[in-house]
Amino acid sequence: MISDIDRLVAIEDIKTLQYKFFRAVDYEKDKIAGLLTHDVRISFSDETPAEAVKLTQPVVLNGPDTFVSFLKQFVGAERSVHLGLMPQIEFDSADKANGIWWIQGVGTDPKARGLKIGLGFETMECDYVRVDGKWLISSLSARIQVHM
Repeated sequence: MISDIDRLVAIEDIKTLQYKFFRAVDYEKDKIAGLLTHDVRISFSDETPAEAVKLTQPVVLNGPDTFVSFLKQFVGAERSVHLGLMPQIEFDSADKANGIWWIQGVGTDPKARGLKIGLGFETMECDYVRVDGKWLISSLSARIQVHM
């Protein structure tokens, strides 16, 4: 199994990976692919109240390029800030882990008449794998709720 010290170092590495992911979603979308495995599976479901739903059905995306294209289309020029909070990270082995994150986000909708600001909440579950000493996200599932 994994020693306590190696586990703590890996947790910090995974937290850093996830923080880079949040920053890339908000500001550097072209850097996202380098944080994901080549066969990453990403899914979103929207639990927003009916009057404000943006996703009409769950979305499942395979591969980093598909995710980046979706993100650029769905989020577009929207300004956002995602904060990843209270991670719970557990290990299946020295090179495989999973985590649950609470996400709080704020964003603007440039297509809205006037300035429209949304407050979002997500529960995000991720699987991580270490490849050549580098942690990557191998799957991500998020349940989203947005309030405008």
